[in-house]
Amino acid sequence: MRVDSTSGHRCHIYRDVAERAHQLTVFLSDGLRDGAQCRVIAYTHAPDREVGALAGAGFDIGQVMYHEALDVIPASVTPLLAMPFDPAAAIDWFRQLSRSAVENGFSSLRVAIEMRWALSSSVGETGLAAFERGLNGLIEEEPIGILCQYDAGVFPPMWVDRAARVHQPLPAAGAFEAGIAE
Repeated sequence: MRVDSTSGHRCHIYRDVAERAHQLTVFLSDGLRDGAQCRVIAYTHAPDREVGALAGAGFDIGQVMYHEALDVIPASVTPLLAMPFDPAAAIDWFRQLSRSAVENGFSSLRVAIEMRWALSSSVGETGLAAFERGLNGLIEEEPIGILCQYDAGVFPPMWVDRAARVHQPLPAAGAFEAGIAE
């Protein structure tokens, strides 16, 4: 299923790295083709691992990064891992990223978030739920598409179930592929 290019808050529950990479590539490729600025919030800073498959989709990774259309940001340098975790501050940071993307001539912002950062002791299930609800509000205000990627082998099943319930349902037409929760 294709996530619409300017908005949406979707959940991808993956079981292996190849599945995650495939969905990430589809999400980012669509955004780059639509003129969006794309950001990947990675649990670790490994740009090649995060965006390497885009080369196979026809993108010159060096060029799109040079033109600031694509960037990989480690979660450790974002408000996501601030102590203590403040969901409102994290949402405001994403709001500023979205506004900056549009001010710099991009059609919108697309953000793929590898969600393992949420397992930090300062976040907790309540903080994660508040963050996800805040993202739902943000997509109503800003031209932003968000893909939250949850590793089914790492997150407690109750957390994954709750996360899936706070994300938007998928559009009826089109399909990313299996693994996106409604």
